[in-house]
Amino acid sequence: MTEKKKLLLISKGLIDKVSGKVKTLSPPAWNGLLSFKGKSDIVYEVWDTDIDEINHRVEDIIGDPNILGGNVGTPHKEPFCNLLIADERCNVEDTAKAIGAVNTYRREENGVSGTITDNEGIIMAMEKNGIDMGSFKDKTVAIIGAGGASLPALEAVMRYNPSVVHVYNRTVEKAERVAKHMSSVYASKGFSYGDNVLAHDLKDIGDAPFQELSLVLNVTKLGMVGEYENGSALTREQLALLPDDAVVFDAVYRSANNSLETPLIRMAKERGLRAVPGHYMLLYQAVKAYEYIFKESLTEEEIGVMHSSMLNSIRGG
Repeated sequence: MTEKKKLLLISKGLIDKVSGKVKTLSPPAWNGLLSFKGKSDIVYEVWDTDIDEINHRVEDIIGDPNILGGNVGTPHKEPFCNLLIADERCNVEDTAKAIGAVNTYRREENGVSGTITDNEGIIMAMEKNGIDMGSFKDKTVAIIGAGGASLPALEAVMRYNPSVVHVYNRTVEKAERVAKHMSSVYASKGFSYGDNVLAHDLKDIGDAPFQELSLVLNVTKLGMVGEYENGSALTREQLALLPDDAVVFDAVYRSANNSLETPLIRMAKERGLRAVPGHYMLLYQAVKAYEYIFKESLTEEEIGVMHSSMLNSIRGG
């Protein structure tokens, strides 16, 4: 029997140790699309990888011709990027190299190439919800969180030249690190840490300039199903202070009772704000990842199949 070709998600902690159940929507979304496109010889799976195993993954990929490519999850995006940069057989796309993170890779003739699609996922999620990212030019933006999703979130925002960017995190040193890094990446656009890119302790978010914020992006786990499902990056009272035309984006895609809306998104909608839930980002970063790996564009119908497969999994369908 011929072994199937594989797309592998390099991640940690996404497989339940007791039940063996996969705790991510990527496999159903990708496998639904692959089935629809008649690529039944390819399967998307999770490749559980501990921190001390990540150093071997490039060799594992190069050594197995059945691995066509895949994705990289937290906390491996930055170390995997560094591995590709250090290996002369490999290549990292310029934006991913500048950000310092890779979330998508593909097999090349003699090595591996990598890119980042999380930033494009945010931009496309906004656009598909009728929000023009260019409208945030010369506006004030806040990003809550400084983990793996914060760097592509900052890139997606800073590309459109906001006037001020605030980064909040419960560990202020991490907020400072990502703010300084992305300030240096976009120094040519006039961004400077401590001037128009600022880092703050999350406990001080009550002092945020809410009346000036045109966009708030949550890239923390607050609101995610499980121990964080009742959390919200902002309170109802803080949301009430935002301008009426502000936008709230939440990277979390699944909350309590398999809801598509986190407490943050739900309260933002009740406030009358434009709100974008995380399943759109998850979808469109996957769309861009597929197009990178297979070097072919997806049709709207195919994107719809991927989205439906994802949503059915959330709802238990």
